[in-house]
Order: sequence, then C-alpha cells, then structure tokens
Amino acid sequence: MVRIIPATSENNYANPIFRSASRVILESSDLDEEIAQMEDKIKESMEAFNAKGSGWTFGHIEKLEIQLNEHKPLKGSSYIPLPKKLAAKKAIVNVKNEDQQCFKWAILSALHHEEVDQKSSHRVKQYEKWTDELRFDGIDFPVSFRGIDKVREVQ
Repeated sequence: MVRIIPATSENNYANPIFRSASRVILESSDLDEEIAQMEDKIKESMEAFNAKGSGWTFGHIEKLEIQLNEHKPLKGSSYIPLPKKLAAKKAIVNVKNEDQQCFKWAILSALHHEEVDQKSSHRVKQYEKWTDELRFDGIDFPVSFRGIDKVREVQ
C-alpha cells in the first residue's frame, strides 16, 4: 500500500498482510465460489486497513501465498493405543484387534461390555461369540462414515 505525504510529497509505503480464512474444499465444492469468498475476505481486510488512515492506495502485491492441505477423513482400522491420560480413566474399552475391523469390535464391545470378563474386555476373543448378531455384509473394512449406517441387526 502506498500514500503520498502531503507535506513532503513523498511516498509512504506499508506492507500489510491480508489473509482469507481457511476453507474446506470438497470434490462437490464450487471452486469459483470458494475463491470469490476468499477474495471478498481479503478486500474487506484492505478496506479495514484503509479505514485506519486515509490516502492509502493499492501499490502492488509483494507476496501471494496459497496453502493447500490434503484432508484425510477419519476412518476405523486396526488397534491404536489410547493416550495415557484417557487409558488411565478406565472409562473406554479399546479392543486390541489385529484386523481392520475395529468398528465391528467397538460396536460389539459397547453392546456386550457387561457380559464379558472385565479384566479382558480389551480382547477380541471376548466378543467373537456375538459376531453373528449383527450383519456387516456390504461393509468394506476399515469402515468409512458412509458404511456406518449399513450395519443391521440379524432378524
């Protein structure tokens, strides 16, 4: 940004930083709309800068930076140890599976926690006898969010 100092006719320069907010852009997002919203945010920041002192005009862009981060949605997989602070509370059953079916073991442990040996509630073996009470057919393991609603009770 630049402005002319009336008393000396010299240019006064400033290099403010204008940022847009982070945006989540999905495959279904309208990229042009997302970019337009980011531009609007930057323009609002420029107007706020101008409001702090009169006479500023846009000179040039010193640096333009676009940061992209890949989004990896959470999904179940195999056993992951709990953080020590959570494990110490003894309030979470974390079934120690070696397959990719942690979602199945988590559901079965929630349904049958009171029916198993509490000292071994973290073992898959404790829940194997109930695997036939729910239908997991049509579900790809590890389970994505879309697969969760496919679990059905055996009729």
